[in-house]
Amino acid sequence: MQTTGGYLHELFFAKALCKALEKKQVKIEFSTIRFPQYFIGLLAYFKLQSLSFKALHSAQTALVVSRMAWVVLFKQVLKQHFKSLVVLHHLDWSVPSSKFYKIYLQSFLYVLNRFKIQGIGIIVVSPFWLKELQQNYPHLRVFLFPNLFNPIDYETYITKTKSNYIHLGQWSWKNDSAITELAKQLYMQGYTCYFSSNNPEEQCHHEFYDVICEDHSAYLKRMASAQWTLALSSYKEGWNRTAHESILVGTPVIGYANGGLSDLLQLSHSKIVKSPNEAFSLICQNAPHISNCSSLIEQFHTNKCSQYLQPILQFLG
Repeated sequence: MQTTGGYLHELFFAKALCKALEKKQVKIEFSTIRFPQYFIGLLAYFKLQSLSFKALHSAQTALVVSRMAWVVLFKQVLKQHFKSLVVLHHLDWSVPSSKFYKIYLQSFLYVLNRFKIQGIGIIVVSPFWLKELQQNYPHLRVFLFPNLFNPIDYETYITKTKSNYIHLGQWSWKNDSAITELAKQLYMQGYTCYFSSNNPEEQCHHEFYDVICEDHSAYLKRMASAQWTLALSSYKEGWNRTAHESILVGTPVIGYANGGLSDLLQLSHSKIVKSPNEAFSLICQNAPHISNCSSLIEQFHTNKCSQYLQPILQFLG
């Protein structure tokens, strides 16, 4: 089971919310229901809905991911004074996923917006998606709770000694042939290219790049010594944890301004490109230089946690 950036965000948010509620002397029962990253068939969805419904039997408040959205909607209809939060990372319908999930989520948002259901709040991870949902679903209750980091945790990894590494980002289904072709071009120029992974089964060696799985400390150390980190996802990202952490360890980022990643790149004054060829030219013609990213650090610092939680706590009552 892979630990994705989305899951880490959900877990951080859940713990922060529980801690804030406990300070208000609200009794908390915290439980996790988690399935593999990729579902196989409708049976997995039905099983998840059933387990979620049972888990929420006596709950007054629920925090769930988007695959459990209809469960809390049913609970909202059946139970008065029930409040729930649904974490939604992105709404890019071009992302490969089951048709059922797309219909599941689209219909949920339509019903929520059409009938102006106020007992369900949507949690998004970036300003881009906050604006997107507010424009397309004006009657939704949408709240921003982004990926929050303490830069002190990354200071020990920052180094002025750079290798010839180019970090191609996370190895995933989002990588296309254009990125591996870019790796070949960079290899021919003397660069050592690698993808990072948190799944040991994905670790392997290719002619022009490696896929490396290592613990978080080693991952940060390697990324800090790289000249650049690339974030070339053609999909509208929810955010991009890898790019954010790269900036915190002092390695500049080159990426596409898609989805929430556009907020990250703009706030950190990172290099924005529109094609792998443009990224290749930029790498070959420019020395790596970390831009002023104080705006990014300040806005997405862990000390802002209570600020982001305040409107959510007011919604929960």
